[in-house]
Amino acid sequence: MACLWAAVCLLTVVPGPARAQTGVSTHVDSCVPIDPERFRRILAIELGAATDYLQDNATERNPVTVSLSCVDAGIQLLLEDAVTRKSMTRIVDVQRVEPQSRSRLMALTVAEFVVASWLEIRLPKQAVAEPVGPAPSRELERNVARVVDERMPDWRAWQLGAAFDLMVFASAISPIPSGSLRLSHQLSPSLLLGVGLQFGVGVLDGTLKSLAQDVQLKLITTSMSLALHYRALFGDFDASTGLGARLGFAYLKAITQPRDPNLEISASYAPWGGPMLAFALGYRPDPQLRIALELEVGAAVLSTRVTTTAPLPANANHDDAIVAQLATGWGAGSFAVAWLF
Repeated sequence: MACLWAAVCLLTVVPGPARAQTGVSTHVDSCVPIDPERFRRILAIELGAATDYLQDNATERNPVTVSLSCVDAGIQLLLEDAVTRKSMTRIVDVQRVEPQSRSRLMALTVAEFVVASWLEIRLPKQAVAEPVGPAPSRELERNVARVVDERMPDWRAWQLGAAFDLMVFASAISPIPSGSLRLSHQLSPSLLLGVGLQFGVGVLDGTLKSLAQDVQLKLITTSMSLALHYRALFGDFDASTGLGARLGFAYLKAITQPRDPNLEISASYAPWGGPMLAFALGYRPDPQLRIALELEVGAAVLSTRVTTTAPLPANANHDDAIVAQLATGWGAGSFAVAWLF
């Protein structure tokens, strides 16, 4: 029974790094069979909060108070939460737990109890009766929401979104308007795996230098991306960086300007792509909505080009036949909206 009780607590409460203050006080009666100092250290690690051990008037210093006392059935936990403006009680039995394990398991239990109360912050807002008492500050709500988000890796684990993109290739400096669909899954509190499908249509202006001929290129491109992102949360805001790859297929067709029927330029169907870095700044105005500005930089390992089959000057080399190419690298900026579920 002791092993089962310990396993439930360890699976439910995952230790996390220290975070900003969330204002938690504790009151521990002397009858509770735990080591208060060890309990305090573990709880502080779990919540990343200012855990003060006050025997009297604990609520005067912090908005959240957890009191541990002895009752006939076991140890009673009484939580008074000014963040969500509610109180909760729970009775736990520690008699079947090894004495050396009680302090740690009680800290994990209290941390789970506090987070269960704070989970309300991340629920969709409903038209319900307003709780009695002063509303918490926005900063305190953000700190509490951060604790909930980082401790619950499956909370809003999926994101489905769309974006408007502007892409530029280093070898053809003209913006290519694109649209994309994205799907990502949260692997851990800070890691996300994302896939995307992008489609773009654009017109590129270029020059066939060997013949001093201006060229207009019509471009259609589609690509898929796969990237692993690391994300840090700052209340309702987040910042992320990712590493991945993009593989695409492009159709390029060049038309001389003005048109010259004697100058033949072949159309090109070819793949392009390579590794990429991604950066993003996001904001969540609602638990189920995320808005982001994104930047992508890639190196083109695969490239595509358009060439002319017209006769070239005698001193021309092979590269002089190139009208335009998607090569070297690319950059893209995006405005994205995602639904979290």
